[in-house]
Formats: sequence, structure tokens, C-alpha cells
Amino acid sequence: TAPADRVRARARLHALLNGGFGIGAMVGAGVLAAGRPVLFVAVFAGGAATALVCSSVLFSLPAPARAGVHRARVGRGALRERRFVVVVALTSVLMLTIPMLSVLLPLWIARSAAPMWVAAVAFALNTVLVFSLQTPWSARVHSDRDAMRSALAAGAAVALASVLYAAVPTLAATGAVLAVLCGVVAMTIGEVATGPAAWHLALRDVPADRQGEYQAAFGMSFSIARILGPLLALPLVTAYGALGWMVIGGAVLLAGIGLAAIGRRPTRGRSGLHEVRPQLLVGAVEGSGCGG
Repeated sequence: TAPADRVRARARLHALLNGGFGIGAMVGAGVLAAGRPVLFVAVFAGGAATALVCSSVLFSLPAPARAGVHRARVGRGALRERRFVVVVALTSVLMLTIPMLSVLLPLWIARSAAPMWVAAVAFALNTVLVFSLQTPWSARVHSDRDAMRSALAAGAAVALASVLYAAVPTLAATGAVLAVLCGVVAMTIGEVATGPAAWHLALRDVPADRQGEYQAAFGMSFSIARILGPLLALPLVTAYGALGWMVIGGAVLLAGIGLAAIGRRPTRGRSGLHEVRPQLLVGAVEGSGCGG
């Protein structure tokens, strides 16, 4: 992918990933509704077969020509770049939207007057919104200033969602459903806004011959978010209720502000690396971590 197209390419990957989540959820719901053991076996067998087919397709893709790429001789790895590590850490906090939707929110709904089917509707709504909004939103992020705005929008949106979630147990059934769905819309906007800001600030000036290394390291942000959710966020919500949601919302808001602050600072050349090519510093120069 050309450097100027990497944000949009990463956005398409993230949208398709959420589409896969949605399809998998529908298949799983059908199997659960049927309740036949043979269907459970078929789902796992089908998943294995699909993985093998996808692997063969990826393996058969032609390698892009990389003539003229200078391979730097460096002793520093991606995780020794302080600025990069800070971006990964802040992105991990912003991506708490993943466990919020899949772990925290269903348990929280069970404490309220809202029917449990709302959790499934919330997941479907998130999937549709990400699939629809991720690419258009990412197309608007071309510079540090754009990334800053996107990061601030992400933090504010997730903080608003946390406030709405905190109010759910205090409302009657209809109000609780509306609060959950409005919270999911706000949280999804935060998820959609986080990606382009993080991809731009973490990967914009990575040399072409080190994209894999930095993208792999950046992908840890999603894994860290999935760990932090059950380890820290879930105990906060179960033990302190609405106050726990407010703490989570405040932490995500601060992470968004921190990510925006990084965008204000001029980027120095990476220590030990060769001079970054000018086109890697222009526009949206991003790569892929792993989506959720």
C-alpha cells in the first residue's frame, strides 16, 4: 500500500474485521438457538477450514516490489522508542471499548431493568456502525492536527458513553434500553476515532523496511486492552458500580488528551534509523496492528 493510502487501507481492514465479528455472532446465535451438538462441531470445523483457506490465499499473494529500499542497520527495537511505546500505551486505554462492549456491558445490563437481548442488539449496532463509519472517518485524517482532533473526539465520546452506562440501573426498562443504545453509539464513535489517530501517530514515520516490526508491536495495544478489561475495568464496575464507569470514562478521556498532546510535538528522526523518506512524513502514513 502506498504511504498516503495506509490509513484508509487500515480502516478497511478494521471495518471488515468487525463485519466478520457480526457474521460470527449471527452464526453463533443460530447454533445456540438450535441447540444441536452436531452444529457446534460443525461451527468449529468450519472455522478451521476457513482459516486454512484464508492462509492459502495470503500465502499465494505476490510480494510487492521493494526495489531501492535501504535496510538500516540498527540496534534499537520498536519497544525502545519511547514515543512509540507511549502511543501504544495510550491506545491500549482508548481501546477499552472492546472489553466494555463484550464483557462489561452485558454484565451491567443484567443489573438493570433492561432486557438481556439488548446486549445482542448493542453488539450488532456497534458492528454496523464501525463497518459504515471507519473508512469515511479515516479518510479525514491526513495530518497531526487531524489526528489530534480524532484523539480528543475518541476520549470525549467514550467518556460520554461511560456516563450513559452509569445511569442505566437507575432507569426504567425503556429508559435503560435507550441509555444503553445511545451509549453504544457514543462508544463506537470513540472506537472509530481512536484508530486513525493512533495509526497516524504511531506509524507515520516508520521506514518501509520496518513496517512489520512496528505494526506487530503496535498490535499489542489491542491485546493489552483485552487484558485490562477483565483484570481492572471489570472489578471496578462490579465493585463500585456507576463510580467504576466514571473512573473508566475519565481514564479514557485522559488517554485521548494524552494522545492529542503527542500530536502537538514535532517528530524527531528515530534514533539509529536512516533518514525517513519524505513521503512517509506526508499525509496519512499508517499501517496495521490488529483490529477489534
